[in-house]
Amino acid sequence: MLGALIMQQLRTPLHPTTSCRGLTLVEVLVALVVLGVIVALASPSLADMMERRRVVAAMGELTSMINFAKSETNAVGDVLDLHLEPSVDSQISCARLVTQSVFDTCGCDVASAKVCRNGSSAMVREFLLPKSTGVSFLATADSWPAGNALSFTRNLHYATPQNFRLTVTGQRTGAQLRIQLNDMGRVHVCSPSASIGGYPAC
Repeated sequence: MLGALIMQQLRTPLHPTTSCRGLTLVEVLVALVVLGVIVALASPSLADMMERRRVVAAMGELTSMINFAKSETNAVGDVLDLHLEPSVDSQISCARLVTQSVFDTCGCDVASAKVCRNGSSAMVREFLLPKSTGVSFLATADSWPAGNALSFTRNLHYATPQNFRLTVTGQRTGAQLRIQLNDMGRVHVCSPSASIGGYPAC
């Protein structure tokens, strides 16, 4: 009798067994559907945010080129032109900073293979923005003194086009940032229709 009790206790597990149950196929499919809905809802807002960041980045590069032109002319004394003509390649937006000369073949309206090939102008800096990125920029003015270009010389910003505007636009969202210059040549950045936060409305 005692032996039977001992054998029974030895067979009894120390911890009661619990059954482990995994996820069923239906539960996994429901989870995937919910995840897909969340991703679908988040994707447009994420794409909009990324485009706005590209607009800000492009504006920063253009602002940097203008400020660089002013500092460079003060340092070396050369006159620099910032070309902003519509590009001959409709797939890109173009800005070229070049040394000024009588015969300038470095403008954005010159085919890429012929840029600065002839004449005495030399390219100092270039910014080409493919429109396939979803962001483009365009310079406009009521009147241009000499082509679609800004000119810079030591201690002076001159030949400011009347009502100059350099606008960067996101094609998906319509978000815009605009660069304007005051009479002293200082850069002012604003956002038309306040389409990008953190900047004053134009």
